[in-house]
Amino acid sequence: MIRWIASLNVGSQLFMSVGQVLPLSGNIFPKILHIELRRKRKSSRIVENFITTFVSILSSFTIWIPSKAGDFGFADLVRILTYISHSQIPSYRFLLSSKKRTEIEEHTRMYDLGMVHRKLKVPMILVETGEAEYSWDVETNNILPLALLFSSLLTSPTRHGGELRQVIAHSLLYLSYASKNRQILRMLELLIRDTYDWYFDHIKCLYEPKISEFRLFAVAPDRSIKLGKLDLKFSGESFCDYLISLVESLKSSLSPKNERYKEYLFGRLETLAKIDYGEVENVITVATGQWSLAQAYLLHEMTGATDIHVLYTQNVLEQRLMEEYLRLKLGDVEFEVTYYPISATDAMIIDEVVEGIVKKVGHDALVFAQGPATIALPLYRLAKKEGIKTTLL
Repeated sequence: MIRWIASLNVGSQLFMSVGQVLPLSGNIFPKILHIELRRKRKSSRIVENFITTFVSILSSFTIWIPSKAGDFGFADLVRILTYISHSQIPSYRFLLSSKKRTEIEEHTRMYDLGMVHRKLKVPMILVETGEAEYSWDVETNNILPLALLFSSLLTSPTRHGGELRQVIAHSLLYLSYASKNRQILRMLELLIRDTYDWYFDHIKCLYEPKISEFRLFAVAPDRSIKLGKLDLKFSGESFCDYLISLVESLKSSLSPKNERYKEYLFGRLETLAKIDYGEVENVITVATGQWSLAQAYLLHEMTGATDIHVLYTQNVLEQRLMEEYLRLKLGDVEFEVTYYPISATDAMIIDEVVEGIVKKVGHDALVFAQGPATIALPLYRLAKKEGIKTTLL
């Protein structure tokens, strides 16, 4: 049995749905991504832009489709999604399905033999879709948030998959703040519900390496926490106030009540929003598994900095690419982000890179040391030595 949770109508031509295999408890099936072409005609600009954005995010930015790829068809989309669903590079896992055109009753009939043959050749499940709990029509102004939402629903139940959910939740929160679009809040509501429902239920299947996976969670999923009736409320003109009001309304929907519980999706941002930084021209920080456009904007808003310098390791390359992709897509942010690759383990290289950045940026800066101790501690010590304002988290 399949529970269809979200569906998209892309230009009245391409239809997509995401579903869960029921029952949830006791199985480790990934989500089902259903795609269906209902009108065979030249793709509209909305269809082309949505496919380009969706595939870029879903492939962890390893596949790019030109927005004006005139010879790109439905069969090409099927092949790409099939590749992504089996690839070990992206942290997205799903079963690909399409519409079942007929019921096979008698295999001796020529028509049914052709149907069986086609089914054997196509690497997809053939199912009938039902009405989804959430549905949207893709329009020019919601292509990006919907592509983010559907990608987040297909993340794997792993630590990295959880980090991508957090990053996308942060991004949807920022987009809803920047655009004042209530529809994006509805998308965020679905992501929150799916995280506390499907993701938390499936993350318990991380038997091996269970200890190391949970040790590396910045905020570990607490499967005893249950989400009740969700009523997201926002207030305040600043992004900081907007964020805090969201977390407070989200926490009021959780049970059992625990004031010390750090909320899984937005707990990191909430902690950052409650630190007093002071105004500076530059910020130096380290990208973590939850690094996002929302975190960069929060640092900009709370410090007034127009230049943010970010150290990142290969472990968070996708987070860096996601932030940069969204920032360039939006094109109207008031700050610049400069990235510096750094080793996660080589102490000599770490010291050299850290010293070079601190000297380059100068003293009118805030050093926000977070993430891996092998990087955060040398950065914090050097900033203290140079008399630069610094915070260690």
